[in-house]
This record gives sequence, structure tokens and C-alpha cells, in this order.
Amino acid sequence: MISMLLSVDKNNGIGYKNGIPWPISDSYQHYLNSTLKDNVVIMGSKSWQRFRSIPKTQSYVITTKDISNFPGVFDCYDYTAHTMRDILDAIDFRHPGKSKIIVGGATLFEQCHNMCDIIYYCKVQGSYKCDRTLDTGNYFHGYRKEYERVLYGNRHNPTVNAERWSRKKV
Repeated sequence: MISMLLSVDKNNGIGYKNGIPWPISDSYQHYLNSTLKDNVVIMGSKSWQRFRSIPKTQSYVITTKDISNFPGVFDCYDYTAHTMRDILDAIDFRHPGKSKIIVGGATLFEQCHNMCDIIYYCKVQGSYKCDRTLDTGNYFHGYRKEYERVLYGNRHNPTVNAERWSRKKV
């Protein structure tokens, strides 16, 4: 099963200077950790620079660079030598029974959203200074919303609406 964990602000911003542009509340951090824990995490090289290896996960980096540039990752795949479908299938084959979750960046989101079984979509309340945005309007075609829950923040951290979208059965 391939999933995607995507967080956006009110204007579909996802990043600023290769970082997360909003503060992360404790409840949001707990949601992220519990979603990713003991699963396989897939990210691009810029996302790896931001997150490094995520604890209690097996991380893959999709890049043209050598694995020696990414200490702590399970493996790297070269997106210029393989299709994204082949890369995701290979990772899926290597970890049967584990969830595989794409956590960024924008290029992976844009290339893989229609290949995912589940999209975890977090809408951060408010607008933040972002230099990377996504047009997520077509991301949910062919999916149905299973649930939405509110992860409350406080005056220093934003409230987040966390949604789970699953591919419709055909």
C-alpha cells in the first residue's frame, strides 16, 4: 500500500526555504509520528535535508545522487533511470505488509498523487510565507474522504484539520 502525507496552508503552501513554514503543535507532531512510525518513508533529497532520517522508519530517497550523500537511509532510487511507478513497486515489493508513505517534496507529490492508495491531507489553518505551493485541486479525483479530525493548536501553534482520503474501489 502506497500513501502520501501532505500538509498545506490556507493557500496550498507546503514549504519555505526547504523547511516547514508553520510551527508544529504537539498534537500535530503526535499525529505525524503515529502515522509514520514503523512504516517505510519515501522522500526527495530536499525533504531528506529537512527531515534527515525519520526515527522508527525505513527511509528511501528518490534522487540522482549516490546513497553515500544520505546517511541513515535504507536505499536510494534514481528517478532518471526508472519510472516512478517502477520505483514505488520496487519499494513495495521490498517491504511486504508495511505501509509506504511519501512525505515530500513537491515533485514527488505531483508525480505520485494518482498512484497512492491513501492520501493523508493536513490543512494547516492560516496563511504562511511559502515559496513552494501545490495545486491540489485534482489530487482527490477518484478518492473518497474517510474521515476528518481536528488537531487543536494554541495561540503559538496552528490548528490542523487532518483528513484521510482512500482510493475509490472500481
